[in-house]
Amino acid sequence: MMDLNRRKMTWMAAVATAGAVLALAPMGVWADRPLATISGGGTAAFNGGEELEGFTTQFSVGAGVWNVPVENGCDDDFADLGDEWEGLEAVAGDFMNADGHFMCMLQIKGEGMVVILGTVSQGRLNADGSATLCGRATIVDHFVGEIFTAEPFAVTLREGPDGFTYYDVVTGPAGDGETVVKGKITLKLH
Repeated sequence: MMDLNRRKMTWMAAVATAGAVLALAPMGVWADRPLATISGGGTAAFNGGEELEGFTTQFSVGAGVWNVPVENGCDDDFADLGDEWEGLEAVAGDFMNADGHFMCMLQIKGEGMVVILGTVSQGRLNADGSATLCGRATIVDHFVGEIFTAEPFAVTLREGPDGFTYYDVVTGPAGDGETVVKGKITLKLH
């Protein structure tokens, strides 16, 4: 019986030692973990004053922002829209390597649908607690009967029901602001 207790104590000491070593280890040990993750989905309503006020979209986001600075390719993608583009600040500044997806779908019964399937390549954590993701998207627009491929997009997402503002070169200078009415967005720092 005493031998069994000694083994338990030895095992517990080994676990405690390993835990202490990991707690004191430099952050480089966690290089395989993103700096932040953004996830969520649900239904979002266009904000008051938007062209599509009164309509809703279904959306999904799952992305990681890594602590690896990259050259900002987002602002170059939107440069053709000019100074009048309201999203200019959204894609200015320093970005990090990121990966993941952003998907959004608008359907107006009897008229058509727009589906945006975005692949995230860069991201930034903003001072106000939001995160901006950008990359390239395939946009299927049934209203105009076209499919746009490899189109630049950017989206600034806010925690909880505060929603997001979406930008792409197809929709033009004004971004679409939306508030989550069902579901949520989670921004988690690691």
